[in-house]
Amino acid sequence: MTEATSVVLYLAPGSQRSPFHDAFVETLERQGFRHGSGFDLRWVFARGEEDSGKLRQLVDDAVRQNQPRVIVTASTPLTDAAKAAAPDTPIVMTIAGSPVHTGLVSDVKQPGGNVTGAMSQSHDLSRKQIEELRKQVPNLAAIAIIWNPNNPAKRIEYDEAVRAARELQVKVLNEADTALKPRLEVRSDGADFADAFRAARDGGATGVLVFGDPLTVRNREAIAAAGHDGPPAIYESSDFVDAGGFMAYGPDRRELYREAAQIVVRVLKGEHPRGIGVHSPRFELRVNDALAAEMRSKGLL
Repeated sequence: MTEATSVVLYLAPGSQRSPFHDAFVETLERQGFRHGSGFDLRWVFARGEEDSGKLRQLVDDAVRQNQPRVIVTASTPLTDAAKAAAPDTPIVMTIAGSPVHTGLVSDVKQPGGNVTGAMSQSHDLSRKQIEELRKQVPNLAAIAIIWNPNNPAKRIEYDEAVRAARELQVKVLNEADTALKPRLEVRSDGADFADAFRAARDGGATGVLVFGDPLTVRNREAIAAAGHDGPPAIYESSDFVDAGGFMAYGPDRRELYREAAQIVVRVLKGEHPRGIGVHSPRFELRVNDALAAEMRSKGLL
């Protein structure tokens, strides 16, 4: 009798596998789950699609065609779509911004439904980012937020960042100058990232927050290059620093993907997501010392 194959459907927002995906796969393999040996890991790439209706159709089709035992999602919009398409199938998030606030889980310790996984954000992440940026930029009086408003988790993060800046007595350019606000929003891979930084300079910002989401992570090299002329920017992932960006404070993304893989293993062995707590990450700080020295010589620090 042939052993039944466990199908795990991985929904990714980009166009190809990344080092984060590799960390996920390597963890599965260390636990004995290797593709082709009674275990079938199938990939579906959204290729940067941001339209919610098109994402929903993509996920509906993928679920119907693959009939997965577990669905893995790598963005909040994809998790939303998977939850609607497969309300009874276990869903494991590799990364989620604010899963309670976005309605993906009822509680991070006891999710209560068919969704669990790893979350990338603490409630005070934006505040800590501003505080870390201020250590590098002592005259931090105004910041600009460069972000993708199409991501519902980032809308929550935006509100939290504005609130934190207000408490720290730092002006948020997006709120103070409505004419520049649209230039700071990056909604697609074709966005003008250089103009977003020009908008920050035009508005007198002395620092920039760049929110991490699939769109900005995919374009991290272009965004890091656009930020070389300032204002000094802080990112959510150290991968932006590796790409040449100024500094980062946020979760260890590879850890999130490894933890998500561990949760997938637990589900495949019979546990239900309702009782598996959402993993909270450890946070790391990285500074690009070479770029810091260059910005210091230009009077940006």
